[in-house]
Amino acid sequence: MTRLELIHELPGRMRLRFQPPMPVHQAIGLLERLSSTWPDLSFRLWGLGQGLVIHNGNAPLSPDLIVELTALVREPEETTPHWREGLIEAFMLLAILGWALPVLPGTPFFLMALALRAWRR
Repeated sequence: MTRLELIHELPGRMRLRFQPPMPVHQAIGLLERLSSTWPDLSFRLWGLGQGLVIHNGNAPLSPDLIVELTALVREPEETTPHWREGLIEAFMLLAILGWALPVLPGTPFFLMALALRAWRR
C-alpha cells in the first residue's frame, strides 16, 4: 500500500513523496487520472515515480487535496491493458501448438509470452 508524505509546501505548490516509491508505469497512470480529475492543476512526477509535484500558480492549494489524493493513491488502477493479457494467452497457445506440431516452432512464442508477463510485474 502506497502512502503520501508531504516534503515541501509553498502557497501554490506542493511536493509529495510516495512511500514506498511507485513503479513508473503505475505513477504515469496515476498522473493521467489526476490530470483528468483536476484539469485546473498542474501535476508532474519527480524522481522516476518517487513523488509528485502539484502546482497551481500563485493560488493556494486546498488542504483537502492531500486527503483526496491519498484516496486515489490507495486504490491503484489496473495498469495492464486487456489486450496484453489476450496477447500473452495467444502466444502461450501458439507455443503449446508449436511443441505438439513439428511444423510450428514453439519456443519463440513462449519466450515472447514470458517477456510480456515479466514486464507487467
